[in-house]
Amino acid sequence: MVEVVRLLIIYLQEHRVAVDFMVELGIVATLREIILRGVTELEWQQVVALTTFLLALGALLRFGDLRRIERFDQQQSVPESDPKPTRADSA
Repeated sequence: MVEVVRLLIIYLQEHRVAVDFMVELGIVATLREIILRGVTELEWQQVVALTTFLLALGALLRFGDLRRIERFDQQQSVPESDPKPTRADSA
């Protein structure tokens, strides 16, 4: 529930939802359900499917470059310093 509220706050502030937050929310929600049910109550096929799902979400979060747009926005907002004059400029 805390993750959903955090996602809502970010949406209200920025008027967009980042995919990486949604992936994190999916990982947390899946792990929460596994813990509440108990791994011993799940069949081996379900454990394999959940493991594959969590590995895929983890790989997407780690290697998917989901934060590329945020880095691009930050690079544009950083003001460039005045370039130092070179010898070619002074001639």
